[in-house]
Formats: sequence, structure tokens, C-alpha cells
Amino acid sequence: MAIAHASTLGSGTDGAGPYIAVPSQSIAGSIYVFRPNPNYYDQSAVHFSKVVVKIITSPTTMIEAIKSGQINVAAGDITTAPTAQAAGLNVVTAPSGFVQILLLDRGPKTPDGSTANPLASVQVRQALNYAIDRKAVTQAIYGKYGVPTAEIGSSDGLLPSMPNYYPYDPAKAKSLLAAAGYPHGFTLDVTSESAFGTLADPVLEAIAHQYSAIGVTLKITSTTTLPQWVNQVLGGSYESAGFVATAFAPLSEWYNFFLAPKGAENQHGWDDPTLDALARQGEASLSPGQYWRAMTGRILAQADEIPVFNFDAFWYTTKNIGGLSFSADNGTPYPSEWYAK
Repeated sequence: MAIAHASTLGSGTDGAGPYIAVPSQSIAGSIYVFRPNPNYYDQSAVHFSKVVVKIITSPTTMIEAIKSGQINVAAGDITTAPTAQAAGLNVVTAPSGFVQILLLDRGPKTPDGSTANPLASVQVRQALNYAIDRKAVTQAIYGKYGVPTAEIGSSDGLLPSMPNYYPYDPAKAKSLLAAAGYPHGFTLDVTSESAFGTLADPVLEAIAHQYSAIGVTLKITSTTTLPQWVNQVLGGSYESAGFVATAFAPLSEWYNFFLAPKGAENQHGWDDPTLDALARQGEASLSPGQYWRAMTGRILAQADEIPVFNFDAFWYTTKNIGGLSFSADNGTPYPSEWYAK
């Protein structure tokens, strides 16, 4: 149907899942109504006669809505978890994603071309990693639901021995900056994915405080929406960006987005031939794990990014809903697996 009438894709459902949208009962950006798909191959897996999705942007409003029974399932966060537990809701947590600073520009000049780019120096990038007390930041922002790490997250390239590759050492960070020609530090512009709340601006603000000890000023620009953040990243005027990943994707995906010479987020033509070669070998191999792990090692040694911590996601359900689970690989539970108890 969608192929014959492509215009229906803008307001209808043409998927093969257990539920289909009801556009006449939905309001864009506010409420979406779904009904069972009569053509779904496994009708026994269709557990609800109607599914209503409500967009609630305020955490306080959301928690009150689920406490009062207006909704049955909600995505939570670290700020509302204690309230949800006290209210007797089922609080489901699992490793979900990671927080880091993306280094967008490692070229020889700053984005405006006026001065030498500090991020072109591996010593500077290493200094920025050594200058973060990841344990303190993680504890302050996410408590027991976060795990500090210096290793870029992925679903297939993790090296168990590497999370503490850059232990907190501000003295070493200052020494590296001096050796790179920046004894008094510099200013680093960073755009924040502010829409992620606790995982965005507060993390960067904590890092900015620690960077001040080595003379680096982290100049944070908050954004109001994710599209605004994307436009700022793609615009090429920012040297770095706060980044929240909500799932551990394959390393090849992170490479193609952020580290490949023509990656979507690599706006400055930076390139590492060694990393490129490992990526090509991995893509051509029937057993690519060794290459993905080698890429992780290379990214760490070159300090190509600034990971901070991995985090758990929170979901809340009322007692009459079951089947909600998820893992680091998908980061989000599948509503099609939920059922009424």
C-alpha cells in the first residue's frame, strides 16, 4: 500500500508490527493512538486492544501521571527514581548508554582558521582526559547508576582492562599541556545536548570546574532542542560537543559517524590513516572483533574522544504491567513485549 500510495507515509502506518497508528485520534507532538494490526502474523502477541502514547515533557508531571493511574508505563531518570520507588512503582533499570565529549575538530587550525588548534595535539587531548575525575563526576551526577570510564562505548569493541586508561591526574594534565605549548591552557567551545537534562549541562559544568584547575576554560553553549544541537554540530563552528548515547552501537557505526574522514559529524576533514585501515579490515573480516578492539585501543591511545561514564536508564511501570526489559544493546524496551498482568 505504501509503495502505491507513498503520501500515506506522512500520516499513516504501513509497518508490519503488532499495532498500527490511528491518525484521526492522534495529535502530533501530544498524543498518539494505536490499535491492533489485524494482519500481524502472531495475534497471540497482541496484548492490548488500544495503546495510547502521551508526550509529557515535565518529569514532575510524568511522575504524578503514573502515580495517579493516568499512564501505566513511563521513561524516568535519576531525578524521579526515588519518588517512583517511594510510590511503589516497579522501577526497571539496566545499562543503557554513555556520556562523553565529542572532539569534532582535530585539524591544524581552529574552526575560524585564525589560530592553531590545540586539539590537533595528542598531548592536549590526553591532558583533557587526565584532567577529569570521572569517579567524582559520576557519583555526583548519577550515583550508583553510573560507571566511570575512559573507554568509548560500543557493543562489540570493548576492552575490559581499559575503563581506567586515563586516571585522574591534573598534574600530568598540566605537564602535557605545557609540553604541547599551552602552559596557560586555552578555551574550548562545546555545544550541549541540553534536552537530555541531568546527563547534559550538569555533566559539562562539572567537567568545566575540573578543567579550570589546569587552565582550560570549557565554554558551554546550551541548546533548546536536539535539532538545534545537530545543526550546531554539523555547522562546523564548534570544536567539541557534549554527547549522550542511549545505546551501545557497533564500533563501526561510531567510526562512520564521528571518526571516518567523511563521517557525518566529522566536519573538519580530520583523518587517522591507522584507524581507517583497522576499520577497513574489520569490515572485510568474517571475524572482525579483533579489529574493533584494536580500534578502541587506538582511539584511547590517541585520546580521540573524552568518555566520562556509562549510565543506566530508568523505566517505571504500574504493578499490572509486565514484560518490560531492555539491555545496553537496544537502550529502550520494546512496547510490543509488554503485557497486562
